[in-house]
Amino acid sequence: IREICLLRELRHPNVIQLNDVHIAQKERAVFLSYEYVSHDLQQVIRHFAQRREKIPAYTAKSLLWQILRGLEYLHANWVMHRDLKPSNILISADPTHAPQSQGRGQAKIADFGLARIFKHSLQLLTANGLVVTLWYRAPELLLGAPHYSPAIDMWAAGCLFGEVLRLKPLFYSDQLPGNAFQVNQMERIINVLGRPQVS
Repeated sequence: IREICLLRELRHPNVIQLNDVHIAQKERAVFLSYEYVSHDLQQVIRHFAQRREKIPAYTAKSLLWQILRGLEYLHANWVMHRDLKPSNILISADPTHAPQSQGRGQAKIADFGLARIFKHSLQLLTANGLVVTLWYRAPELLLGAPHYSPAIDMWAAGCLFGEVLRLKPLFYSDQLPGNAFQVNQMERIINVLGRPQVS
C-alpha cells in the first residue's frame, strides 16, 4: 500500500511510472501496472562483463546522471528509496522514449517497496528494520546507527557508480546469516577505501 501511495504522487522521467492498480477481490490480491521498461542496470552490467568490455563512457555518464536526477527528485519530495541496487534501476533501450538520453537508454528508479517518506532529518533505523541490500548498505547502517538520512541513498548511488565502472560490486562480501550488522561488509569497505583518519 505504501508503494502505491508513493508512486501515485511521484512524476519524474527517472522514476518508474505507476499506470494503474488492479484489485482482484476473488484472489484477494493487488496488482500494480507500470510503464514497460525493457532492461535493468544489472542486465546491462552483466552484458558488458560477459563480453569483457567496459560500458562506454558516454553511456555510463548518461545513466549515472539520470539516477542522480531521479534521486534528487525523490529527496526533494521527502522520499528515501532505501534499496538502490542495479536490479532496481530500469533501463529503457528505446531512443524515442527519452530524447534527452540520445539513444543511450533512459534510467528509471524502481521498486519502492522499502521506500519511506521522511519528515525529519533523521529516521529511526529500528522503526523499520534493516534496509538496503548488503553490498549497497552505508557504513552507518552497518555499524548499527540508531538514525539515518537520505545519505544512505547517496552511498548506494556511489556503489552503483563503482559497479558501472568496474562491472562488479564495489564492496562484495558474503552475507552472514542472522547477523544484523554484517562485520564482513564493513571490513570490505575499509579494505577498498582505507581506514578513516582522525584529523
